[in-house]
Amino acid sequence: MEIKMITKVNELEYEVAVQTSDGLEIMVVLADTLVELHLLKPQPLTMQQYQILKQNYALAYRQAIQYLSYRQRSCGELEQYLLEKGHERQQVMQVISRLQEQRYLDDTLFAQSYVRTAYLDNKQGPNKVKQTLQQKFQIGPEAIEEALTYYSEDIQRKNIAQLIAKLIRTNKKYVNRALEQQIMQKLRQYGYPIQLAQLVWQEEQEIQINETEEAQVFIQQAEKVYRRLQRESDQYKKRQKFCQKMYQLGFAVAESQEWFEKQENEDDETN
Repeated sequence: MEIKMITKVNELEYEVAVQTSDGLEIMVVLADTLVELHLLKPQPLTMQQYQILKQNYALAYRQAIQYLSYRQRSCGELEQYLLEKGHERQQVMQVISRLQEQRYLDDTLFAQSYVRTAYLDNKQGPNKVKQTLQQKFQIGPEAIEEALTYYSEDIQRKNIAQLIAKLIRTNKKYVNRALEQQIMQKLRQYGYPIQLAQLVWQEEQEIQINETEEAQVFIQQAEKVYRRLQRESDQYKKRQKFCQKMYQLGFAVAESQEWFEKQENEDDETN
């Protein structure tokens, strides 16, 4: 076998025409590969050299560069992408290794960048960020732990406080214990440490619902629940369901029973 012609395609790639026993074969090869193999001009080709060229490494490299041009990627993302393109795993790992050497790929920098972006969106707590980096981007534990140092407790506190204020506005039918449970559940889903969330909740008393507002909420919710139970003919079951629902919303049973009895008496007088 021998190389018949080498034609430059671009700064990175060359088209190599190889004469084999089966005829003329054209393949695209990285410039660095030709340099490493000392194949810079038409010349005889050993079987080992031919196998290296045959790997079609240049195509995988070109596709990787194009994939990286849209945004920063993790090594895991790129590996999955190239495997889906039909490249052999060994070839994919060679491409990844080369891109790491060229600093196009760096999981540590990727994780740090992702963390900085994530904490600007206060709905992504550190636990959720960690899970995403592990499962979606396949980042190693050391890189994740280093990146999470940028998500300081002060930033978490600020985000939690902002979320508490928003969640109070969107959960107006809940008060007291029920309101706290609803908010803690949501903060846990967002990926914030529950102990820190509870601490911030206690510190943010000034943004929580006051007594006047709570009384208004109680009346609004009591009237809604009462209307929904109008078809219940059994007085005992009606009161039981009413108090149970109000308790789920965070209101005291005694207060609910008192309101229910008063409302029932008013209905009797009206009828």
